[in-house]
Amino acid sequence: MIDPQRRYLGNYLVATKPPEPLSDRPQDGAWWLDPSPYAIVPLQARRVFKVEDFYCVIQVKDYHVLPENHLPDSMTVEIRFMETDPRQNEVSVLFNHGHRRTTRDRR
Repeated sequence: MIDPQRRYLGNYLVATKPPEPLSDRPQDGAWWLDPSPYAIVPLQARRVFKVEDFYCVIQVKDYHVLPENHLPDSMTVEIRFMETDPRQNEVSVLFNHGHRRTTRDRR
């Protein structure tokens, strides 16, 4: 993702400092849509990138891999731009003795 008005900044989805080639940290590989079953970040994982004062959310919704070489030949990717961090509104549901609790409901 390159801003046409600020091409000198390069691709916003790639870290400023290139990650180590063999890094196993998910944040170093979030930009790569890797179809391998051994990928550090699963292909259909939701990826959230902070870009200046907004967020870019990318998620592969569907894909097809060629059986002969295991490379993708098609992909459906959802891209959303948001003003707020989409992870703020997520609520983790915990089960405690049959009752649903959220992480905000720590009693």
